[in-house]
Amino acid sequence: MNIDMLVFGEDWGEHPSSTQHLITQLLPEQQILWINSLGLRRPRLNSADLRRAWQKISKMIGQAGQHQVTADSSATANSLPERLQIVNPRAISWPGNPLARSLSRQLLTRQLLPLLGNPDNPAVNRHCCGPLCPPP
Repeated sequence: MNIDMLVFGEDWGEHPSSTQHLITQLLPEQQILWINSLGLRRPRLNSADLRRAWQKISKMIGQAGQHQVTADSSATANSLPERLQIVNPRAISWPGNPLARSLSRQLLTRQLLPLLGNPDNPAVNRHCCGPLCPPP
Protein backbone atom coordinates (compact mmCIF):
# COMPACT_ATOMS: atom_id res chain seq x y z
CA MET A 1 0.00 0.00 0.00
CA ASN A 2 1.27 3.45 -0.86
CA ILE A 3 0.25 5.83 1.92
CA ASP A 4 0.67 9.58 2.12
CA MET A 5 -0.20 10.01 5.78
CA LEU A 6 -0.10 7.79 8.84
CA VAL A 7 -2.41 8.90 11.66
CA PHE A 8 -2.48 7.55 15.20
CA GLY A 9 -5.80 8.76 16.54
CA GLU A 10 -8.87 7.97 18.53
CA ASP A 11 -11.21 5.28 17.22
CA TRP A 12 -12.55 6.44 13.87
CA GLY A 13 -16.24 7.29 14.01
CA GLU A 14 -16.66 6.81 17.75
CA HIS A 15 -17.05 10.53 18.50
CA PRO A 16 -16.58 13.60 16.30
CA SER A 17 -13.14 15.16 16.49
CA SER A 18 -11.23 17.91 14.77
CA THR A 19 -8.65 15.34 13.66
CA GLN A 20 -11.28 13.24 11.89
CA HIS A 21 -12.72 16.37 10.28
CA LEU A 22 -9.27 17.43 9.05
CA ILE A 23 -8.48 13.98 7.66
CA THR A 24 -11.85 13.86 5.89
CA GLN A 25 -10.92 17.12 4.15
CA LEU A 26 -7.55 15.67 3.06
CA LEU A 27 -8.93 12.39 1.68
CA PRO A 28 -9.60 13.58 -1.88
CA GLU A 29 -5.85 14.12 -2.32
CA GLN A 30 -4.22 11.85 0.27
CA GLN A 31 -4.10 8.10 0.92
CA ILE A 32 -4.56 7.84 4.70
CA LEU A 33 -3.72 4.96 7.04
CA TRP A 34 -5.57 5.61 10.33
CA ILE A 35 -4.55 3.60 13.40
CA ASN A 36 -7.32 3.47 15.99
CA SER A 37 -6.54 4.08 19.66
CA LEU A 38 -4.06 1.80 21.39
CA GLY A 39 -5.47 2.50 24.85
CA LEU A 40 -3.69 5.06 26.98
CA ARG A 41 -4.70 4.13 30.50
CA ARG A 42 -4.78 1.04 32.65
CA PRO A 43 -8.23 -0.57 32.50
CA ARG A 44 -10.28 -0.99 35.67
CA LEU A 45 -12.68 -3.73 36.60
CA ASN A 46 -15.95 -1.93 35.91
CA SER A 47 -18.77 -2.27 33.38
CA ALA A 48 -17.59 0.57 31.11
CA ASP A 49 -14.05 -0.80 30.80
CA LEU A 50 -15.29 -4.38 30.36
CA ARG A 51 -17.64 -3.24 27.57
CA ARG A 52 -14.81 -1.28 25.92
CA ALA A 53 -12.44 -4.25 26.20
CA TRP A 54 -15.07 -6.50 24.60
CA GLN A 55 -15.50 -4.03 21.71
CA LYS A 56 -11.73 -3.85 21.15
CA ILE A 57 -11.30 -7.64 21.28
CA SER A 58 -14.25 -8.14 18.91
CA LYS A 59 -12.70 -5.74 16.40
CA MET A 60 -9.29 -7.43 16.65
CA ILE A 61 -10.82 -10.88 16.15
CA GLY A 62 -13.10 -9.61 13.40
CA GLN A 63 -10.13 -8.54 11.30
CA ALA A 64 -8.07 -11.71 11.88
CA GLY A 65 -5.94 -12.32 8.82
CA GLN A 66 -6.74 -8.86 7.45
CA HIS A 67 -4.93 -5.57 7.65
CA GLN A 68 -7.97 -3.39 7.17
CA VAL A 69 -11.05 -2.74 9.23
CA THR A 70 -14.09 -2.76 7.03
CA ALA A 71 -16.63 -1.59 9.59
CA ASP A 72 -16.93 -0.09 13.02
CA SER A 73 -19.72 1.01 15.29
CA SER A 74 -20.71 4.05 13.27
CA ALA A 75 -19.35 3.45 9.79
CA THR A 76 -19.91 0.51 7.52
CA ALA A 77 -17.52 -0.71 4.86
CA ASN A 78 -19.67 0.99 2.24
CA SER A 79 -19.54 4.36 3.99
CA LEU A 80 -15.78 4.52 4.63
CA PRO A 81 -14.06 6.91 2.24
CA GLU A 82 -12.18 5.16 -0.55
CA ARG A 83 -8.73 6.54 0.31
CA LEU A 84 -9.03 5.78 4.03
CA GLN A 85 -7.77 2.56 5.55
CA ILE A 86 -8.52 2.00 9.23
CA VAL A 87 -6.59 -0.44 11.40
CA ASN A 88 -7.64 -1.69 14.81
CA PRO A 89 -4.30 -2.29 16.49
CA ARG A 90 -3.58 -5.65 18.02
CA ALA A 91 -2.25 -4.59 21.38
CA ILE A 92 -2.75 -5.11 25.09
CA SER A 93 -3.77 -1.93 26.87
CA TRP A 94 -1.90 -2.21 30.15
CA PRO A 95 0.43 0.77 30.56
CA GLY A 96 3.29 0.14 32.96
CA ASN A 97 3.33 -3.63 32.40
CA PRO A 98 6.60 -4.65 30.68
CA LEU A 99 5.21 -8.01 29.49
CA ALA A 100 2.14 -6.36 27.91
CA ARG A 101 4.39 -3.73 26.30
CA SER A 102 6.72 -6.34 24.83
CA LEU A 103 3.85 -8.46 23.49
CA SER A 104 2.09 -5.38 22.10
CA ARG A 105 5.27 -4.26 20.33
CA GLN A 106 5.56 -7.66 18.63
CA LEU A 107 1.88 -7.76 17.67
CA LEU A 108 1.88 -4.21 16.30
CA THR A 109 5.10 -4.71 14.35
CA ARG A 110 3.68 -7.81 12.69
CA GLN A 111 0.42 -6.03 11.93
CA LEU A 112 1.71 -2.66 10.71
CA LEU A 113 4.99 -3.33 8.88
CA PRO A 114 3.29 -4.97 5.88
CA LEU A 115 1.08 -1.88 5.56
CA LEU A 116 3.89 0.65 5.86
CA GLY A 117 6.43 -0.88 3.53
CA ASN A 118 9.50 1.14 4.43
CA PRO A 119 8.64 2.81 7.77
CA ASP A 120 11.56 5.24 7.36
CA ASN A 121 10.10 6.60 4.11
CA PRO A 122 10.34 10.40 4.45
CA ALA A 123 7.46 10.81 1.99
CA VAL A 124 5.00 9.55 4.60
CA ASN A 125 3.56 12.24 6.86
CA ARG A 126 2.87 11.02 10.38
CA HIS A 127 0.22 12.65 12.54
CA CYS A 128 -0.45 11.75 16.15
CA CYS A 129 -3.29 13.22 18.18
CA GLY A 130 -3.50 12.80 21.92
CA PRO A 131 -1.77 13.79 25.12
CA LEU A 132 1.09 11.31 24.81
CA CYS A 133 2.22 12.22 21.31
CA PRO A 134 5.78 13.48 21.04
CA PRO A 135 6.27 17.04 19.75
CA PRO A 136 7.05 17.28 16.02
